Amino acid sequence: MSDEEHGGLDGIEEAYEAAEIEQESKRDELLAAWDKSKRAMTGSIVSCPVCHSTFRKTRQNQAFCPVKSRKCKDRFWNTVNDERRERAALMNQ
Repeated sequence: MSDEEHGGLDGIEEAYEAAEIEQESKRDELLAAWDKSKRAMTGSIVSCPVCHSTFRKTRQNQAFCPVKSRKCKDRFWNTVNDERRERAALMNQ
């Protein structure tokens, strides 16, 4: 199949731009949820920005659910931070 059958380079560029916009939107949503969780008072019920499970905040600096096997903290920072996202992508190949 030729490039023309898939929309050519313009189609590829449009798909890439759409993916970038979607990634930025997801990053903004995650950052807003993280900020809300960080601002909550200790002892309040909050939602994890990544897995959306609810938990009681036990420490002032806690923002992610306490379930270590979900690795929400790592998933969050690998999505939000450009350098970490690139490194995580390389490690998952």
